[in-house]
Amino acid sequence: MKKPMDKALINKIITNLKQKMLLLTTPDESVANSGIRYWQEKNLLILLSLCFVFGTIVYIPSVALSIKEDLWIIAVADTLIYTYIIVLFFFKKLPYMVRASSLSLISYFLGMILLIVLGPFGGGPVWLFVFPVITVLLMTLREAVMALILNGISIFGIGALMMIYNFEGWAKIAVVVNPVEKWVVSSLNFMLLNTIVVFSAASVLKGLKLSLEQLNRARKMEALGLLAGGVAHDLNNILSAIVGFPDLLMMEIEEDHPMRPYLLAIKNSGNRAAEIIQDLLTLSRRGVSNREVINLNDVVTDFFNTPEFKTILSFHPNTTVNKKLQKNLPLVMGSQHHLEKTLMNLISNAAEAQSDKNGIITVSTSHCHVKKTIQSYCRVPKGEYVLLGVEDQGTGISSEDLERIFEPFFTKKKMGRSGTGLGMAVVWGTVQDHEGYIDVKSILDEGTQFTLYFPVTFERRKAKNMEKNLNHIMGNKESILIVDDDKSLGDVITVMLKSLNYSPVYVQNGEESIEYLQHNVADLVLLDMIMGEGMDGLETYREIIKIHPEQKAIVLSGFSQSEKVDEVIRLGASKYLKKPCTMKVLGEAIKEVFSK
Repeated sequence: MKKPMDKALINKIITNLKQKMLLLTTPDESVANSGIRYWQEKNLLILLSLCFVFGTIVYIPSVALSIKEDLWIIAVADTLIYTYIIVLFFFKKLPYMVRASSLSLISYFLGMILLIVLGPFGGGPVWLFVFPVITVLLMTLREAVMALILNGISIFGIGALMMIYNFEGWAKIAVVVNPVEKWVVSSLNFMLLNTIVVFSAASVLKGLKLSLEQLNRARKMEALGLLAGGVAHDLNNILSAIVGFPDLLMMEIEEDHPMRPYLLAIKNSGNRAAEIIQDLLTLSRRGVSNREVINLNDVVTDFFNTPEFKTILSFHPNTTVNKKLQKNLPLVMGSQHHLEKTLMNLISNAAEAQSDKNGIITVSTSHCHVKKTIQSYCRVPKGEYVLLGVEDQGTGISSEDLERIFEPFFTKKKMGRSGTGLGMAVVWGTVQDHEGYIDVKSILDEGTQFTLYFPVTFERRKAKNMEKNLNHIMGNKESILIVDDDKSLGDVITVMLKSLNYSPVYVQNGEESIEYLQHNVADLVLLDMIMGEGMDGLETYREIIKIHPEQKAIVLSGFSQSEKVDEVIRLGASKYLKKPCTMKVLGEAIKEVFSK
């Protein structure tokens, strides 16, 4: 029984030591969300812990040997340095830069003392080698380069002293053949290796910093996406009535009825509200659901004719916006609405940046082949791209702000001019959704240039249908089952479908739809994805196709297209529609499904 008890005791001691070390090497909460600084603080605490614990093992024999050989300067230096390490270890309240620079300089001074007293065969060169490495780990490359320069000056300075005094101070060196030449060669090798290690460590730390920034940005986007998704589902259900009922009312009144403009205003306001919700979904990378083959020249030209563009110019009357569009531009795959929104945000920011002076904004398109990966603001891989550029003559963006401009809610715009801080985040999300890339170049007091790279598509462009009345989407009494947990929305869709000459039946959840289809047949199912209690849209459709394997369905959801929507389409659903949708959009989608 003794051995298991001893083993248990040892495990307990090891566990306690681990917990104690974890506590001692964990930075306080003030730097918990500080990215790379958190890990630098943790590295500092680990280094101080190791110096404190294992330094004792080195300190005692080192001091004893120094006293024995009358090397009192080393004994005193070791004692002072070890005492200072204890102070740094226990006094965490000291500013970080004081503790970090102190630990770094300790290695330098100890290395110099050992090198001067014991010569190159002591531990001095090792401590000097560590000096810039610790500096780059705990501070920045700038401080590390300064440490390398100090090392170089010190080492070659000692070489100069060796030439002057002919090595009389170093008895062990005096017997070396060609000592000065060998010292120079050794010093050059030392500095080369020291530089390689420092810059390699700096490169790794830079990569870690970028990864942490991307991770933090992704976490922010994910959190915002979860919030936006939940809000979007409920608000889009509400907006469906605001967007849908005006169409029904306008069908009942004459073209010149005095109420028609007001009904159109209600409908347009609902659509604008839906676009704002769509912006939030774009931040979570769930925004672009309907893609088509488009020409970026058309995107620019169409945007210049919108009220939004005229509003920007009215806020900035001294700003001139020019177009520089390349002819015969290749096509891209994307959403014209989202790309116009991106262009609006870029032009709005550019106008704001030069609001205090007369300035010119240039919007350009071009075509290029990237033959070699571009390492710029974003990494742009090889490929064929269509470029959309927006260049201003404004105040420019500082390097600190340049790293944050695509963060949600980061803004320096004047409030009251859409300065919510979402604009550039929407730009980033839209470009990512289009599998594109962004490059940003900015010079303070000279201006900023945004260049957006979109992959070329070789698909053909579909001819646009001319605007028609509702006759082309009228039904022939086909039966349509509506499955939606929002009764008011179900009522709206029911009225719409009756107006389009369909025979709708409404149920409020997935269980009711399955019960209905066990005894009846529906030509089409309009299926909501996110329902309150019980089955969601995916689970419902899986059960439906067990009853009717060829059941036609359209997913109609207030949430943007997700993995569950993709799975329903893979199982056999024909189409996805995002709420709110107008009667025309709904009717055309139904007609398209029935025509297949």
